[in-house]
Amino acid sequence: MRLQQLGLRLHTHAGNPFYDINSGHHGYMAVSAQDIVIAIRGSGEADDWRNNMRITQQAHWCAGHVHGGFALAARGITKAIKNVLEYKPELYHQKLLWLTGHSSGGSVAILAAQELAAEGISVAGIYTYGAPKVGDSAYAYNYTLQMQLHAYAALGDFVPLLPPIWVVRNRRGFRVQRYVHIVPPRLLVGNTVSIRAALNYLANSRLSFMERIVGALIEFSPHSLNAYIANLK
Repeated sequence: MRLQQLGLRLHTHAGNPFYDINSGHHGYMAVSAQDIVIAIRGSGEADDWRNNMRITQQAHWCAGHVHGGFALAARGITKAIKNVLEYKPELYHQKLLWLTGHSSGGSVAILAAQELAAEGISVAGIYTYGAPKVGDSAYAYNYTLQMQLHAYAALGDFVPLLPPIWVVRNRRGFRVQRYVHIVPPRLLVGNTVSIRAALNYLANSRLSFMERIVGALIEFSPHSLNAYIANLK
């Protein structure tokens, strides 16, 4: 669905699209007369995947522990979002702020929303699609925007089950890391694969053979963004 059909328009001034160089995550901001929608992109490049693998938890200022890579991305994305909002404040004054993201972009959106709220920027809602878990049970229990968070997972998508239970070594010995969802994802049942998107990946001559194969497998799977779009129509 095009932005115009939703009454939104993409602003292309300085800082939008915004980008966090440390994690590789980036996103876009679109506005309407009443709303600001920030969409954070999921994994797509090598930097994104490297950041996803930083699964060692780190303490969070709110409570508990969170995914180290997602926390890194959220800090950079939050700063970038604030820069965009402050660039032309008259464009965004008194509008509702919404965050959304697919895959790891959804996880980063969850963390970034809390960072923004802590700095006095009200968040109307967060919508995630196929997002991995963000932190442990203590963080989930104390997350301040539970009522605004809406999570969705497609039938057969394994990514929302990640990260797995993980054992890490620290000064005291070993610690078991467990991740939980802040709110249980709502299950989407319907179109779970995208054959057309997979074929487009295979036909992309700009990619290496291995990139085509891996990309096609991802696009054909229920985790594909195209599969989620089809489920939501």
